[in-house]
Amino acid sequence: MKHRDIIGALPPLCVAMLLCLLVGCDRREGGGGWFAPRMPALTCLAEAIPAGADATEDDVAVVAEGMNAFTLDLYRRLAAEGGNVVASPASVSLACGMAYAGARGETESQMAAALHYNLPQDRLHPAVRTLASRLVGGQESGGLRVANAMWLQSGYPLLPGFTEVVGRDYGAAAYAADFQTDPAGATRSINDWVRSATNDRIRDLIQPDLSRDTRLVLANAVHFLEAWEEPFERKMTEDGDFSTLDGRVVAAPMMHQREMHQYAETDDLQAVWLRYRHPTHRAMLVLPRPGRLEAVEAALTPQTLADLAAEAVWCDVDLTVPRFEFTAPSDLVQPLTDMGMVDAFDISRADFSGMTSAERLFISRALHKAYIRFDEKGTEAAAATAVAMEAAMAGDRVEFRADRPFLFLIEDEPVGVHLFIGRVADPTASGP
Repeated sequence: MKHRDIIGALPPLCVAMLLCLLVGCDRREGGGGWFAPRMPALTCLAEAIPAGADATEDDVAVVAEGMNAFTLDLYRRLAAEGGNVVASPASVSLACGMAYAGARGETESQMAAALHYNLPQDRLHPAVRTLASRLVGGQESGGLRVANAMWLQSGYPLLPGFTEVVGRDYGAAAYAADFQTDPAGATRSINDWVRSATNDRIRDLIQPDLSRDTRLVLANAVHFLEAWEEPFERKMTEDGDFSTLDGRVVAAPMMHQREMHQYAETDDLQAVWLRYRHPTHRAMLVLPRPGRLEAVEAALTPQTLADLAAEAVWCDVDLTVPRFEFTAPSDLVQPLTDMGMVDAFDISRADFSGMTSAERLFISRALHKAYIRFDEKGTEAAAATAVAMEAAMAGDRVEFRADRPFLFLIEDEPVGVHLFIGRVADPTASGP
């Protein structure tokens, strides 16, 4: 393998999918997008509003930094539950960004803090649009695709300012749905869209069916497909011991290669970067020293990851890593609440008055489900999130042997955004 100047490359098929389900009812007690998956059984009401001018470079950098900070915050909450972890916080951030466009007051402030939205709304959303367009730019074959869409209850009034942001800055086309008389059919149509956008990896995301109180659904899908620049030879894969997070030793299919890779190490960890065929993408594997997993996870920050990358050198790496495939569902309500997003889930305090003046909305459900496959040819990953809202009414040769729990990150190197993050606690387990 010839020497490279960049550490690049993402996983072969990384699919991330995110849904924001905004639900409304009268309780008075208190595709579209950059890439458009097939939209079954829904009527398109309007195409995406043409995009405006690009944001400033400084604003785009602030959004990227915020996404990466949110990535690590969310990862720590999910990792605390134990077992395997896979999620796409970047997709969560994009979908929640559409809901955030309608948040006001303390709800807006709490969402901004929890999600690391560090710009005022009039600058944040254009910067998100510019960043997303750069993420999907130049993908001649496969690569990354991003889509946003909106399903609206027929006749439901949304404020023009909200629909303009969602259409212009998130590229979301509006589709008609009949939640009030056929919630099962609307749910089925959205789930079909999710399946299409995630290459059939995420099925039946919304369970049980949406209620008749549903008024609006906002959806984001991120899809990535690539292969390793230096594939692992299948004949080199053989079973080996892997020490799991709970102390067991299991026999896992261990892939092996000896190649030149970017490599860095500290007293607490080893890190290696694997390139994909597309020059902007890479996968980073972080292997804590024995007994140092918790310390490494606690110390992860965007700056520590950047420092590791800056210290990386090209090495002849004797690399052993397990082949793995698993799915991990997560309920995001508690993690996001713990991160400070409290009022959005409170029936009496949520303020989404920038979305509609017809009813008071609050977030009742926030679900995430993700999938990853890491094998000799490359990587496939998929994720889906549903947020339901209801109304209130070069050096020496080194060895990198991942035979114990390790972390992985998938990123776009030029844009500087981590698209997926996870932990392999047991490569033989099919779930968390």
